[in-house]
Amino acid sequence: KYVLKSIGSCDCSISTIAIPKSKLRTYLFDHKEKLYNYLCSMIFSHITLDTDLVNIVIDKKHSNRLLRDDLDNYLISKIKKRNSTIKIDIQHLESYNSNELQVVDFIAWAVNRKYTHDNLVFYNLIEDKIKNREKEELWK
Repeated sequence: KYVLKSIGSCDCSISTIAIPKSKLRTYLFDHKEKLYNYLCSMIFSHITLDTDLVNIVIDKKHSNRLLRDDLDNYLISKIKKRNSTIKIDIQHLESYNSNELQVVDFIAWAVNRKYTHDNLVFYNLIEDKIKNREKEELWK
């Protein structure tokens, strides 16, 4: 609660996506990296790109360099379509080495509690920071 309350009181905005697993096609379970790439680009569609530089920190979930490069190239192409002059810095870090990723894990956990357990206690602490609440759940 302490971390989520801190997030709720800071100057930030959050974009989230929730998908009912029942709506996913079997193909996506077998190719999770494609789903992950697509969802990352969906998150970026909610972010304003009126800056010179975007710093992206991604959980280093893929040990396979080709999968990480595929994600990087996919995100770069999607972002550059919206702002061709923007500089993009992408880092893949282990979550235990990144405070930013640990905070994101708290947020993901709160959103998960909302959708899988109908528990809004933790979500409500950050709800005002989530700027895409009306479009948070995909494929209802």
